[in-house]
Amino acid sequence: MVDQLIDLTMSWLRAFTAGLSRFRSRANRAPLLVLADALAVLGHDPDAACNDKRSQSDVVPLARIAGTLALAADFDRAFRPLNPEVRARRDRLARTHHDARAWTPIRLIQLGELYFVDDGHHRIALAHQRSQRSVDAAVHRMCTVRWVPATLTHRDLGDLANRSLAP
Repeated sequence: MVDQLIDLTMSWLRAFTAGLSRFRSRANRAPLLVLADALAVLGHDPDAACNDKRSQSDVVPLARIAGTLALAADFDRAFRPLNPEVRARRDRLARTHHDARAWTPIRLIQLGELYFVDDGHHRIALAHQRSQRSVDAAVHRMCTVRWVPATLTHRDLGDLANRSLAP
């Protein structure tokens, strides 16, 4: 009886774990945010004091890099390549650049708690692949009318846009 109960529990646990893995995989496949879309919904305040006139050097957590100025169709939110050509480019970069400290800093735009890639998409993809936690970056900060939390998603942008259009 006890053995059957243990077998049943282990079977349930395996099924639950497999389901959780599939859920996490889909959740991590979220698309990259696009800076122009975010600015259209969040509003840009070009005269605000928090706008940087020039980029500042910074160490940026990879988890906060969630968007792009371009190339949104090439990577998902975790910067996994979405097509074979991009994957091949990342793999070539991996073969030629063994030490991340030797890379030139990537260029990012910061909105609130999130960062959008201007230059360095493939290096970020490689950093994710190598399980790095952060990257060196030249960061240009931009002010928005609404605050940008680190958890912002496409759905959030859509909800905000719909609220802005509502009478």
